[in-house]
Amino acid sequence: MKLKFRAEKKDWTIFGIFSFVLFYIVSIGVLNAVSFIDNGTFSGLNPFPIFTHDYFALAMIIYIALMIILVLVVIFKVKYEGRW
Repeated sequence: MKLKFRAEKKDWTIFGIFSFVLFYIVSIGVLNAVSFIDNGTFSGLNPFPIFTHDYFALAMIIYIALMIILVLVVIFKVKYEGRW
């Protein structure tokens, strides 16, 4: 199986913005989940404490897993249903 891949600058820009937004959402989710489990309150919408706590590894594992799942979904959609 040969995988042909073509991407323009616009595609890479959209992918970069999507990746940043996904990491933002994962960071907020991890911080709020851990804060709610520990203290019973949410930590808010600030994702920067993820870099100072021990939860960075958890956030990266979830982020990479979601990226792999989403890329595979797109590949299989294009392969079996054609180009969108």
